[in-house]
Amino acid sequence: MRTNSPRWFRVRSAGSRPEPTRSDYRGLPPTGRSVTYNEIFIVRFVDGRIAEIWGVVDVFAQMQQLGAIPT
Repeated sequence: MRTNSPRWFRVRSAGSRPEPTRSDYRGLPPTGRSVTYNEIFIVRFVDGRIAEIWGVVDVFAQMQQLGAIPT
């Protein structure tokens, strides 16, 4: 792998937050619903080691599936 060579990774994540929990997620109380969403990570390597990571999460898809945004 070349120095300063960025690589990207697409991840499909899934999960749920069962009740009870002590905190809200983005102002929403726990719903018990499962969500599935995409994440993209760009990773820059220097000398074969991770130097930086940037990530983007599809929060819009999360909020739709949790009922905060109409579909």
